[in-house]
Amino acid sequence: MPILRASLALSRSFDYSIRRNRLENMMSLDPHIRDRILAAVDEAFDAQIAFTQDLVRHPSLRTREGGAQQLLFEAMEQRGLEMDRWELDPEELSAHPGA
Repeated sequence: MPILRASLALSRSFDYSIRRNRLENMMSLDPHIRDRILAAVDEAFDAQIAFTQDLVRHPSLRTREGGAQQLLFEAMEQRGLEMDRWELDPEELSAHPGA
């Protein structure tokens, strides 16, 4: 796994650099607020990577999206968002141009 670790470290460094450059270019943003945003993003970075890894472990191919949908549903619900579910009509979907 050394390659993966190096890749994640490089990705984190590159991602952090991009984020910092974008925020530094926002001249109207108070430096204290900018620093708080950067700290919050850095603090949550490992949790976001773990969540993304968990998400890609769930099948999300056509007709097998249930596991990924459930994970996202629960994550959003835990963040206080109002969630709902509905059943899709297979006949209506089959007539969709992207079917």
